[in-house]
Amino acid sequence: MAVTYKNKYGPPNMEALDLAVYWIKERDAIWQRRFAKGQPPPWTDDPYLQKHSWTNTTRRKDRGTIHWYRSVYRMWATGSGYTGRADLLVFNTCLYRIFNRITTWEAIVRAVGEPLVTDWSKRTRNKIIKELERVRDEHGAKIFTQAYFTWGGGHHRSIGRGNKPRFYINECVQTAWDGRHAVLEQWDGTQEAVYNVIKTFLAYGPFIASQIVYDLTYTILFGTEWVPKEENWYEDDVWGITLPQGHKRNIGDFNQWVMCGPGAKNFLRLLWPHVAFGTEQELTEGCRVYWGELRKRSKSNPVQELDLHDAENSLCECWKYYKLVQGRRFNPRIYKPGG
Repeated sequence: MAVTYKNKYGPPNMEALDLAVYWIKERDAIWQRRFAKGQPPPWTDDPYLQKHSWTNTTRRKDRGTIHWYRSVYRMWATGSGYTGRADLLVFNTCLYRIFNRITTWEAIVRAVGEPLVTDWSKRTRNKIIKELERVRDEHGAKIFTQAYFTWGGGHHRSIGRGNKPRFYINECVQTAWDGRHAVLEQWDGTQEAVYNVIKTFLAYGPFIASQIVYDLTYTILFGTEWVPKEENWYEDDVWGITLPQGHKRNIGDFNQWVMCGPGAKNFLRLLWPHVAFGTEQELTEGCRVYWGELRKRSKSNPVQELDLHDAENSLCECWKYYKLVQGRRFNPRIYKPGG
C-alpha cells in the first residue's frame, strides 16, 4: 500500500532519514553503554562516532544542562532570597550560557563568593575578570567552550585577544544585565517572544539565545509547574540528577517553535532536495515534519523520547555525520577521554 503524505513536502529521502534514525539510536546506545551500564570503551564499532565528539540525543543527558540545573536553577529556586528575583534566574542563565563551560561557572562563583551573581557593579565585574584571567594564565584553563559559537562583532580584537574575557564581561554580559527585565516583560507564553529579546544581547545571537530559551522552559518561571527538589528527578539517573520527563509545560509554542541552525538547514535539504528552506518559518515547519517522520520511522525509545528541540539538534549532528561518511573536508572536534 502506498503511503499518503499529508505534509506539502512529500516523502523524504529515505536514505537520509534512515541515517538520522541510525545516528540517534547509536548515539543513545553509546550513552547507555558508557554511563547506564558502566562499560569500558570503545562504546561503539562506528569509527566516526568513536573518534569524534557528538552531542547527546536529548537535553536531559547533557552535562552542561544538568550543571545549569544544579548550579543555577536549583540554587535560584531553593536558595534564600533568590526566588523573589525572577530577573536573577534570567541573568544567571545568560551568564552561564555565554561561556557554557562548567569550570568557568565555578570560577565565577568563586569570584563573587555566593552561588548566584546578584549584582553587576564594576566591583563584581572586576572580581570575575580577575579570576577568569587567573585560571587562564596560571592553569591554562579554557574560558569558553568550542560547542557554542558566540559573536562579539570582532570588537574584542581591537583590545587584544588576551582581553577577550574582559570584553565579554564588560560589554556582552552587560547587555544581558541591562535586558533581563525586558525578557520578563516580553514573556507572552511563547518561547519565540523570549528568544527575540535575548538574541539582541551583544555576542549572544540566535544560537545561544535559543539555548537559553530552552533552559528556561524547564523552570517554574517559564512554562513548567514542576518545582525542583534536592532528591534525584528519577532513580535511574546516572549523573545524580537529570531533567524531568513528562512534566507539564504551559508554553503555547512548545514542540511548535524551534530555532534551526545551518547544519539543520543543510540536512533538511538533504531530506527534501526540492524545498529551499529559505526562511525561519520554512525551517521550523521542516523541522516539525522531520520530527514527525522520525517518529513514524522508528518506535524505539531513543527516537520517541525526542522533543522538537532534540530533533533539531539531531539534524545538525546528522549533517556532520553525513559529511564525515561522504569524505567531505570537515574538521569536527576529536573525542578526548574524560570529555
